[in-house]
Formats: sequence, C-alpha cells, structure tokens
Amino acid sequence: MSLQYGVAVQTGNDNPDALQALPEVRKLIFEDKYAEADALATKTIQSKKNNGMKYQPVGDLNLDFPGHQNFSNYYRELNLADATVKSTYVVNGVTYTRTVFSSIPDQAIVIRLTASKPNSITFSASMASEHKGAVKAKNTNEIHLSGISSDRENVPGKVKFNAIAKVKNEGGQLFYLMNRLVLKTQTV
Repeated sequence: MSLQYGVAVQTGNDNPDALQALPEVRKLIFEDKYAEADALATKTIQSKKNNGMKYQPVGDLNLDFPGHQNFSNYYRELNLADATVKSTYVVNGVTYTRTVFSSIPDQAIVIRLTASKPNSITFSASMASEHKGAVKAKNTNEIHLSGISSDRENVPGKVKFNAIAKVKNEGGQLFYLMNRLVLKTQTV
C-alpha cells in the first residue's frame, strides 16, 4: 500500500484491512491469545488475492549407481568450517565418497565422486523438474534443463531458468543415452 496525496492506494496483493487490524492483532499476541491473533491476521492481514509466488526449486539432479543397493558403513558429515557435505559407504570392499559444496559467486553446486579402488565408479545422471521445461544433451558431458516456473493462484510463472549438469570424466567411458549421462568403467 502506498500513500499518494494523503490517500491510501491499494497496490499489489496487500489486504486493505491490514493497517486497521494490526493494533488488535498485536494486542492479542501480547495477551498470549495466539489462536485469536492468528484467526484475525488470516482474515484481515493475509492477502485476499494471492499469497505471492512460492519458492520453486529448478529441479533435481538424480545420480544412479547400479549395484549400490546393498551398501554398508554409511556415514555422512557436514563440515561448517569449509561448507562441505561428505558421504561415504562401502560396496563390495570399495569405499565410495561423495563430497558436495556450493559457490554462490560461481552459481554452482559441485559434487566430487571418488572410490578407493581405480575404475570403480559407474553411474548415470539425469535431471527432472516439476515445471514446464525440457532436458537435452549438449556435447557428450552436459545435460541442460531449461524451462519456466509454475503458475500459482492464477498468477502465471514467468521465471525462466537453465540448469546445467556437467561431468568431468577422469577415466571410463562417458556418453549420452535417453536424456541421461552415463559413465561406465571397468573394474580391474
């Protein structure tokens, strides 16, 4: 709501009853009457049109490791000092490690996959989204997910997005198959 020439003008999705009801909502809160304050705020402060757009994740990166259904010694840790998440587990005597960190300046999430035995990592990577969009390959080591955010409460989604999953291969054969990147290695 804004003031123009001393007159309140409704803008956006503000509730026109909010300003008048606010003192009563505060009074009810200070009297520990939370249910009544919530009911009044819902009726008089919450938007009558819509509640705005919700947070919408772009999508999911799905990593599938065939043969890793029976694992042991699963361990996960969060290191706040260097902002990493590390998961380890053992399959057939091989210890697999997944380290994840993100970089806001680079707008990237990095996942490093390692194994205690050379040529032990085989996986496929795919992307999916709840929004209108498409997944396609670019080169032999990238998947692109692009689309537009979803509609909500009769407000059309207008945020266009593009997410890229890129695999840096250090051994093995990397190829694109049916909207997935597949990395295959031979156990020595």
